[in-house]
Amino acid sequence: MKATVAARREDERENQIRVDEETMYRRWLLSLRGLRHDLLNDIQVLTGYFQLQKLEDCRRYLERMNQRLQQESLLLQLDYAPLVVYLMTFNYLQDVIRLEVELDECVALTDLIISPREFYEMIKRWLDMYCRYAAPSKQEDVPLENNHLLLGIRMLPRQLEVTFDYVGYWRAGLAQKEIRRCMDELMQFGIQCTVDVHSEQESVLKMTVPRQS
Repeated sequence: MKATVAARREDERENQIRVDEETMYRRWLLSLRGLRHDLLNDIQVLTGYFQLQKLEDCRRYLERMNQRLQQESLLLQLDYAPLVVYLMTFNYLQDVIRLEVELDECVALTDLIISPREFYEMIKRWLDMYCRYAAPSKQEDVPLENNHLLLGIRMLPRQLEVTFDYVGYWRAGLAQKEIRRCMDELMQFGIQCTVDVHSEQESVLKMTVPRQS
């Protein structure tokens, strides 16, 4: 009987691993399609500038492209593939928030008091919450193109600092209770969270994860 239960649990675990892998591959494919679309759009914009002889606009656009590609390169170096895939595909899977990721050059997730998977789940939880409360109700006619979230991740000597800097439509009153609940739960793991700004147009939240001593 025990052997049967153990075998069933092992089968369930292997099936879940298979599902997780398939999900990650699908998201990678979606990311590649999105990146291809972005590249074609960049080429179209630059071609337009050249045709109109707007060389200064072209130069500024190339600078922004270079900055974006540098950040994408740093993102690809993160040492936990599911987090990389999630962040790379985030903008292609929803249309509520435009996410921008800003990383330090040296970010090591294996150096934290929590596992890389737990860190990934925390990031996903916060981003899911921002999407939920940045989306207007069906009765509201609110443009979403100005909803922007800057996710900053930087390694400090004793901790990893994560900043969620959001500007746009924001149901602050409804979000406040869930933010507090998340903060209290994370505090049990030794993770500190602070809310610097919380209004109907902006939300700034910082999360610090201690490094292993």
